[in-house]
This record gives sequence, C-alpha cells and structure tokens, in this order.
Amino acid sequence: MQFSIDDVITKKTINLNVEGWKPLVIDYGLVQISKQSYLLWQIKNSDHLFNIPLSIVLQHHKGNYKEHFELALKKFREDLLVWIDDGLPEDYMKNYYKEFYGLLEI
Repeated sequence: MQFSIDDVITKKTINLNVEGWKPLVIDYGLVQISKQSYLLWQIKNSDHLFNIPLSIVLQHHKGNYKEHFELALKKFREDLLVWIDDGLPEDYMKNYYKEFYGLLEI
C-alpha cells in the first residue's frame, strides 16, 4: 500500500538545521496500518516519503521525533556521499542524488 504525507493523522511541520544540510522543513505525522503505527515524514517539496514504525522511535529516541529526523538525515547524508564517491552505481542512488543533492551543504 502506498502512502503520502497527506494520509497522516494531524500533519505537523518542524524546521530543522541539521549539520551538513541546508535548513529544512519537515512535514510529519502518524498513520495506522493494521495494529502498527508508523511515523511518516517528508522533506518539504521532495517526493520521497520516509517511514519508520513508531515503536522504534519510542524505543530508540523516547518519542523525540526531532532527534530521529536529525539522526536519520545525518546517516542519509553519509550514505549519499558514499554513493557519489562510488559513482552512483544503482538507479535508486541516482534518484536520491537528483532529489536531495541540492539540499546538502558540501
């Protein structure tokens, strides 16, 4: 099943200044799938929708969504830079590069 940020229960927005990224606006909220709740989030004006079971955010970040976003974005930036160094060998890497490279501070 495909979701969009518009499917969440009560969409919220947060401004983030994450090291290595230009200032970002994140839209986020929760969605219920069967018995499991998921945190869906998206960088404003991007197409990619990130998702994670809410139970993981509660366990690892004590429900601190901002902390989760910051850590995920730091790791994602590291991955993007490695993929670039490797020549973007996979199509999904090229797609992420096209969508997010302009948001990175190099």
